[in-house]
Amino acid sequence: MKFLCLKVTLSIVFLGSVSLCAFAQETGHYQVPVSDQLKAFADFQMKSVSLWPNKNPKSLRFQLPKELVGTASYYTILKLSESSNHWSGPNASGTCDQSKHSIRCNLSFHDLLIDQTEVEKAINATSNTPLEKMNRLQVAAIFKAEPIGTLDYQTIYNRIP
Repeated sequence: MKFLCLKVTLSIVFLGSVSLCAFAQETGHYQVPVSDQLKAFADFQMKSVSLWPNKNPKSLRFQLPKELVGTASYYTILKLSESSNHWSGPNASGTCDQSKHSIRCNLSFHDLLIDQTEVEKAINATSNTPLEKMNRLQVAAIFKAEPIGTLDYQTIYNRIP
């Protein structure tokens, strides 16, 4: 699902103006750092990534792939300072580089609740071959041992402020 981020200013007689800003929501990709032989299996489509570029602080909300955590849990990180590229939240932190139409974050997680049974079900449902299943299970095990990776997000929003 895609939402175009718009800024709308409503003029209200005698009350001044009120600003509303929607958000841009699209899909992204999450890559787990792995050896070259597993790289083809370490890239996961993310079903939900939402960026609120006009909030103060800026906010990025995303759902990690079920193939890595097993459940549909959402994570939110906030840009801590306009002069820094560091973002942080209750279970995640990292550095994010922004361009006109994208954001790329190198993230690390802590206190993740990973449901291994659901991870295996998700991998079984999305793998086309036994080899893909085996390799995706290895990637999930690597992520569980060290929950780090890169989130890549492209937006249809004209620009990310």
